[in-house]
Order: sequence, then C-alpha cells, then structure tokens
Amino acid sequence: MMVDKALHPLVASLFFVIWFGGSLPYAYAQLTPTFYDGTCPNVSTIIRGVLVQALQTDPRIGASLTRLHFHDCFVDGCDGSILLDNTDTIESEKEAAPNNNSARGFDVVDNMKAAVENACPGIVSCADILAIAAEESVRLAGGPSWTVPLGRRDSLIANRSGANSSIPAPSESLAALKSKFAAVGLNTSSDLVALSGAHTFGRAQCLNFISRLYNFSGSGNPDPTLNTTYLAALQQLCPQGGNRSVLTNLDRTTPDTFDGNYFSNLQTNEGLLQSDQELFSTTGADTIAIVNNFSSNQTAFFESFAVSMIRMGNISPLTGTDGEIRLNCRIVNNSTGSNALLASTVLKDTSVGILPLMLATYQRIAIQDADHMGLVQALVSSLMVFIFLVQFGGPSWGSFLGRKDGLTASQTGANKALPSPFDPLIAIASKFSGVGVDSRDLVALCPFIWPRSLFLTPRLYDFNKTRKPDPTLSRTQLKILQKSCPRGGNRTALTNLDPTTVNTFDNRYFSNLQACAGLLQSDQELFSTPKSNTVEMVNQFSANRQLSLKAL
Repeated sequence: MMVDKALHPLVASLFFVIWFGGSLPYAYAQLTPTFYDGTCPNVSTIIRGVLVQALQTDPRIGASLTRLHFHDCFVDGCDGSILLDNTDTIESEKEAAPNNNSARGFDVVDNMKAAVENACPGIVSCADILAIAAEESVRLAGGPSWTVPLGRRDSLIANRSGANSSIPAPSESLAALKSKFAAVGLNTSSDLVALSGAHTFGRAQCLNFISRLYNFSGSGNPDPTLNTTYLAALQQLCPQGGNRSVLTNLDRTTPDTFDGNYFSNLQTNEGLLQSDQELFSTTGADTIAIVNNFSSNQTAFFESFAVSMIRMGNISPLTGTDGEIRLNCRIVNNSTGSNALLASTVLKDTSVGILPLMLATYQRIAIQDADHMGLVQALVSSLMVFIFLVQFGGPSWGSFLGRKDGLTASQTGANKALPSPFDPLIAIASKFSGVGVDSRDLVALCPFIWPRSLFLTPRLYDFNKTRKPDPTLSRTQLKILQKSCPRGGNRTALTNLDPTTVNTFDNRYFSNLQACAGLLQSDQELFSTPKSNTVEMVNQFSANRQLSLKAL
C-alpha cells in the first residue's frame, strides 16, 4: 500500500521502526485458554458450527481434522504449515508421503477460517483453528473434552522433507514410533498409546496396511500378529493388485464413535495398522500394560488422551511476533498482494513493546484526520486502529471503507477543531458536536484522543492560573504525577494514561475518573463537572466493560 509522501514525521518514524526494527527485542506470549476471550470470545462456537454442518454429509471429517492437527504438530511444531499450498517458494507438506492423497479436510478448515474471519478479522490463527477443531471433533464423537491452550501463530514456510521424516508411518515398528515421539518431546509410552487411540474413529486406505495382508516385512506371508478372521475380511476388501485407495474402518465396531474399543481390538489382534498392533504385540513392551488399562477403563483413556493432546498442541508453537495470522490458511499473507494486509504485516514484524504507542498514535490520527487533514491515508488509519484495538483486548467492528484522501491540509482548522487537553467539558462537547458526535460518543472516545500527555503540568502546579493544583485531582495521584513531572523538569516526559493496565484496552479509564485520577483535565471533566450528563455514562462504563466496548 502506498503512503502519502507528506506523512506526518511521527508516523513516518513508526513505520521506520516497523520495517527496519528487526533488532528490537521480541516478547513471546505463552499459550493460554483465555487468549481470545477479549478479541474473539465465540471462536470455539463458530468452529463447532462449521464442523456440525460438515458432519452431516461427511461422518469421517472429525477424524480427518484431528489427524491434520497431529500431522501439523509433528513437523516443526503446531504452526499450521500443513495447510499451505504449493507456491514458487513453498513445497507443500500436503504432497509429503504421509499426507499425499490421504490428509483431508482442508476445505472444511477453509470454511472455518472464513467464518472466524467474518466475526473476528485478522485475529485467530489457522494453527489455533486446527487445535480447536480437533477438540471439537473428539468431543462431538463422544470422546473427552479439554480446555485448549491458544495463542499459536502461523508459519511462513512449509517443510515437506520434515513431513516425510517426522510423521509416524502406519508400517513402522514400536521402536521407530517411540523415536519419533521422543524427537518432539512427547512421552514414548503414555503419550504414544493415548494419541494412537485417536484411531478409534476414522478410516484408512488399503495402501496403508496391504503389506500386512500378503508380504509382511518381505516374508511373502501375512503379518503373524493379525487375527486370522480379520485377515480374511481384509484380504477380501483389499485383494492383491486391487484398488489401493479403498477405505475401511479403523475400528470395526464403532467407526464414528470416540471410545475405548480401539484398545480391545489390539487385545484380539485386530488393530488395522501395523503401528497400532505394535503397541500390544511387541514382546516385553511397556505399552502393553497401558493398552490393557485403557481397554478396561475408558475413563483412564479419555483423561490421558486429553492430557496428551494438550502436550502435543504445545510442541514448538509460534507465539509473540513470530510467524503471522494468516488471512487465508492456504497461503502466507504477503503472497496475496492485498492492500488490506498492511496491518497484518505490521503486527507480524513489530516488537510488542511499541505496539501500544502505535495504537494510541493511530487512534489519534484517525480522530484528527476526520476533517480531511491528510496526515496519512484515512484507510490506513482506520485499519490500523481496528487491528491494534482488537490485538490489545478491545472490541471489533465492521469498518466502513471507501474514504478518499484530501488534497489539502488545514493548520487553522486543526488548531480550532481538535479538542485540547485543557478544554472544559462544554468546549469538548462543542467540538464533538461540531463533527456530528454526541455526548455518549464523547465519553466512549475520550480515552484515546491523546496517546501521551505533554500537557498535564498546569494541573499539577498552576491550574487555571490559580498557582494551585487542580482541586479535582486526588492527592495520591497528584503526588505521583508531581514526582514524574517536577516543576521545571522535562516537559516531554511520558506517563501512562492508565496507571494500572497500561497496554490493555479495557474500562479502567472510567474507574480512574471516579477516583479523581484522570490524567488530563479534559478526561476528569467528564466526571467532575457538576450535573453533567456524562457523569452517569462514566459510571455505567466503569461498571460494565462490555457496555463501554460496545459504545466504542
């Protein structure tokens, strides 16, 4: 996206930090179940709705989506890399041997992503969608539920060679399976057996087990651990030289239900895949006792499965500013060429430390540019405000787009129209009404007019030329501010607008006003002006965070 050459110096400097600030420190968030509580609280419900609809025509889709999450996490961690298509620079993992003509459900993930983007644009990663979809799939099939840790970001690359070497294969020995689980930090007994239990639902193609039926390990004979009755049934389904893509149920008895029958099948030598049967039929293996326990105690299996899924979902996630939040799960953002991706790129490449400053700066630009002053493209400002507010816990909304840039600037208009930090309430209200904004909007928007205050010292020492502090300022707050801004000190020193939750978009601003701890005179006027209709609004917004976010 092109930016006006007459870009405001402060904005220009921020863009310099964004594009060239690679040396800035990064902050890495930990996965947490509450990650989207403030930005996309209904994400699980949205994903579940798409899944329920898909299950109506495809009963195996839940197992397929669970498998996608598994295959994603085993290749460089849970980063959504399995979802990327081939490009000039990306060799898709979809064409790796374990996934080619086998991994499925990508269209359903696309539908989930579209639904989530419609509700919460640019917020939820594709990697997190896979993690949520796996939990919902298991639960809807009758299995356990668990609280999914969230906050993953999406990979910018795929790793086909890694997929070929890291994902457990259906024909592998127990030793090979243990080695691959250990390589990603998973337990080689309890995690291995519990996660293999996901084969209690879903289907497999003949090509994944046909060697067991006719030429096991090059012997020219069937796998001796395979139940002979089951062997005959499978040979009829998958004859030598027949169609290798024919499907059969992983669990003969309850193929679409998530239960403990998988382990009972292993005990009767009816595990479909060699990698399944190895858990029980490998002499002296420590996995045998776990199979026996899970077969007789489904609750124990469910509890262990939930724990192991959480552990698997924690394999090397991208967090903080690593990776990105893909807008299309099949392609990385910078390959789409969409101008709307500027905001996503900024979030990806910027250290978390300057984001709060950028949020306040862009909010201020958007408000000040409402009268065509041309500080920066109005569209860029609106998109930045939207993305940053949501990133820091604020509300989301459907941005109205289609603005055009002004050809002139008006310094006189700026001096006259912009609210001042020294304005009394009547002056602020007049300036807001002058652009068609009412008193409720005034109270909702006031927290973001001034990103940092250079203008509070008169309140501390010479309020309205009285040579005394502003009487509406609490004595505790006054002492704190006088220490930060001593008389005759550095007038450009920064202080926090909200001393408690500095970088979080919440309603603490209004609680501060009630405690006479508003930083700017123009803030405190909203609550401390006698008989003002804004007092009740401040009280309402202080008591009800959702109401304050909705008003914005």
